[in-house]
Amino acid sequence: MVGPTTYKIGLFADDILLTITEPTESLPRLGEILTEYSEVSYHKINLPKSQALSINVPNSTRKSLMQHFQFEWREDYLQYLGVKISKSPDQLFDLNYKPFLAHVRQLLFKWKRTSLSWMGRMAAIKMSLLPKLLYYFRTIPIRLPKSYIEEVQSLLNRYVWNGNRPRVPTRLLNLPVRRGGLAMPNVHLYHRAAVLASLAEYFHSPRPPQWTAIEQSFAKQYLITNVIWLTRRQRPPLPELLPLTRWYLHAWDLSRALLINTTSLSLATPYRGIKALDSRF
Repeated sequence: MVGPTTYKIGLFADDILLTITEPTESLPRLGEILTEYSEVSYHKINLPKSQALSINVPNSTRKSLMQHFQFEWREDYLQYLGVKISKSPDQLFDLNYKPFLAHVRQLLFKWKRTSLSWMGRMAAIKMSLLPKLLYYFRTIPIRLPKSYIEEVQSLLNRYVWNGNRPRVPTRLLNLPVRRGGLAMPNVHLYHRAAVLASLAEYFHSPRPPQWTAIEQSFAKQYLITNVIWLTRRQRPPLPELLPLTRWYLHAWDLSRALLINTTSLSLATPYRGIKALDSRF
């Protein structure tokens, strides 16, 4: 805890992700904590294999840190649980989604050698490929080019029909089973759903994730949990919103008509959200 705020580290199996500030002061203390941990647990941290990525750190400070701390200092990105975390959000697509598309092509080409029915191919996509796709969508919920999503969908469709002409329209395959379809993954809708799932984190109570507080700070006095219930025209200008938060709101606007009632003002609009429309409230 730092003051009243609880900060959580990313911890999965033996992989730990730490975000620290003031490295000249924090790294020595981190070394002490790791030493104490090793003495108690009899597990030694392999520092030369531990990656470090400096962001907005002066070159002189970075060189000094590299001399005193035996981390694997990275220039552009570090890797955590299969995801490449870059200095700039603009690099996330090239570092993660482009290699994943090549992986999809390679995997589907390998699967073509296995004799399966078209329904068997669809099941293979759902069980093996879809979880990988959703992992990227959830861990890196950035805005993707329309051409990228269409390319992934096209690869899946061609694999299902083994490169032949489709015998059933894709829109029918995408329908749920209860509506006469086969629930063939719709990449576009899965991506949008993953983005909306990130937006839903704002509504976790009593303690939403810490990253929501960071994004909320750029919305000034307007709460994200309030403004989403306003239409795009009713919404107050939010020029300083982070690009990722703006993408959440855009995905919500695209899905709004499908998820809430069609009246001009949603019945779920909080009282504080109404104040943005009429100062008399």
